Amino acid sequence: MYAPVGKRWTLATIWWWGGWAEGKHHDTLIRYLLDELHYYEEGHGDALRPIKTENHISFMGEHCNGQPVTVADMKTILTSIQGTIMTQVVEDVTSIISKALQDDSHF
Repeated sequence: MYAPVGKRWTLATIWWWGGWAEGKHHDTLIRYLLDELHYYEEGHGDALRPIKTENHISFMGEHCNGQPVTVADMKTILTSIQGTIMTQVVEDVTSIISKALQDDSHF
């Protein structure tokens, strides 16, 4: 399910492979896979994700891969990047000032 595009098995292959264990039927593995897929597509584990992937439309939100980025999406991404950069700059400047103050106190 999480394999890269082009390297995923078909349900027929999975069904065939699932018959290897004694006492297990092919349907058992398919049921587990479909339950996991259903949970992935219908679950709300990504409720706080800023950009939704719309997993209920296509597997892993692959239908979005060819779509252009919207202005709102770019603003969200840029705001996140700016926040990360500003946090790092503040930490670096604070560290430099702290070190400079410590070096000056030795004289």
